[in-house]
Amino acid sequence: MAEKKCGTDRCLNNEYSQCIDLNDRHQVNEIINRLTKDVIEPTERELVQRRVLNAISNIKIALVVIDFQNDFISGSLSVKKGSAGEDPVDAIPAINSLVMEKELDAVVYTQDWHPANHISFVERARDPDRKIRDDKQNVPLKAFDTVQFDKPPVTQTLYPAHCVENSWGAELHAGLVLSRTGTLIVKKGQHTYVDSYSAFRDNNRKQLNGLDKLLKSRQITVFLGCGLAYDICVRHTVRDANDYGYLTGVVRDCSKGFSQKMVEDTNRVFASENIAILDAQAARDIINKKKVPLEWLVKLVGPNIRIKT
Repeated sequence: MAEKKCGTDRCLNNEYSQCIDLNDRHQVNEIINRLTKDVIEPTERELVQRRVLNAISNIKIALVVIDFQNDFISGSLSVKKGSAGEDPVDAIPAINSLVMEKELDAVVYTQDWHPANHISFVERARDPDRKIRDDKQNVPLKAFDTVQFDKPPVTQTLYPAHCVENSWGAELHAGLVLSRTGTLIVKKGQHTYVDSYSAFRDNNRKQLNGLDKLLKSRQITVFLGCGLAYDICVRHTVRDANDYGYLTGVVRDCSKGFSQKMVEDTNRVFASENIAILDAQAARDIINKKKVPLEWLVKLVGPNIRIKT
C-alpha cells in the first residue's frame, strides 16, 4: 500500500488521534523504529530514541482557551447559530475539568478585543475612513460577505459587531473556571484596520499579539488549544502554534465550530499537519504525562516522515 502521512485519513471519519502509553517504552521505541526505517541508519536509531524520549519526558504544557466570550456564546455572533449546530455551553464542563488539572504549566485565555469601528464590523464597512473596491452603494452589505477594501488594502469577511473592548460581549463567559495559578490573558484584534483570527499574530502576519512571547517566557513546549470557533480562531491559532514549533493538539470536545463544511475542512488540515485531535480525557492523560499522541512522535523524529501502512 502507498505511504501516507501519519493521521491524514483518520479525522475524515471523526476519529481522534492515536495516543501512545508512555509507560510502554518498548512500544514507543518500536514506533520510532518504524518511523525511521529506510530514513536513517540503524546505528543512529538509538540516538534518535534517546532524543525523542528526553523531549517527551521534559515537556511543559499550556492549555490555551481561545475566545470563549459572551458574544460567541449567546451574543451577536453566537457559534450555535452556525450550520454546524454546536452549542458552546456544552463545552464548558470539559474545559473547566482541564483548567483544574494541577500538572498544567500554564493556562492562557485569549479574547477578541475590538475597537468600536473595527474593520470586520459590517455596520462600519462604509465608514468615511475606508473604501470598498467597486462599491455598489445601493447594495446592502450582509454579515459574512467578503469584501475587498482599497482603503485600507485588505480583504475582509464582515461580521456583526462583536467583542467590542470593555463590553459585556467581550467578557469571558461567567461559567468558565479561571486557573488557580493566575489568569493569563492575551487580547487580539485591537487594531482598527486589521483582523486577528490567530492569537499569535494578526491576519497580515505582521503584528504579534504576545502569545508566543508569553509561552516562551514559561518554557512551554506543548500547546493544547480549545475554544471558539473551532473552524476560525481555534483553527488559525492552533496552526500557528504548530508553525511556531510547539507540539500541538486541539481538544475537540472543548471546542465548538460554526460552519459544518469548515469544521470538516479544519479536521483535514489538522490531520495533514500532524496536529493531534484529542478529546478531554486524552488531553488529561497527556497533561499527566501518561500518554503522547502519535503525531508528536512523528514531529520529534523529524520532518517529512511517513508511516508505511
